[in-house]
Amino acid sequence: MTRQIDHSWLEGIGGEDALIGAIAAFSQALVDHAGTVDVPAPTAHPLVEDIVRNHGGQYEIVNAPVPGPDPDPEPEPQDPLERPLELAQIASARLAISGWDVIGLERSPGMSLAFVADVDTVWVFFDEPQSDTEYIVTPSDGVTKYTDYIEVSKPGLSAVSLIVQRVL
Repeated sequence: MTRQIDHSWLEGIGGEDALIGAIAAFSQALVDHAGTVDVPAPTAHPLVEDIVRNHGGQYEIVNAPVPGPDPDPEPEPQDPLERPLELAQIASARLAISGWDVIGLERSPGMSLAFVADVDTVWVFFDEPQSDTEYIVTPSDGVTKYTDYIEVSKPGLSAVSLIVQRVL
């Protein structure tokens, strides 16, 4: 039967090549010693002596790490137009209009007021100016974006419902 050697022990002595070298050197030392008289027998690490004297130089490595699959290559940089949009709502408003008057206004934080600017045109103001006009307004029909407000223009305008979002 062969001697079993734990892989972690091999790492501690410099790997399997170091063990092979130690076995070969000790085996040769025993051959050289066979013809001597009154000379102490050679010695080696107890494991090397056991492999040579009791197992004929045969051993088996156990608990060797299993080679895993090659690591995945780095992903290609993704085209920003191909990744899904992540949106954050920054404001919303619903209002009812009758002639020149806004007769009902529900708004979220982020919107402050609304008024009829012209026939079929409403301005809905932000609490604070936006840094740019790269925000998204839903629905977008008849909408003009400004940093301070949103202008909605549609014939027969009697109600407006807006959601304002920004791409993260």
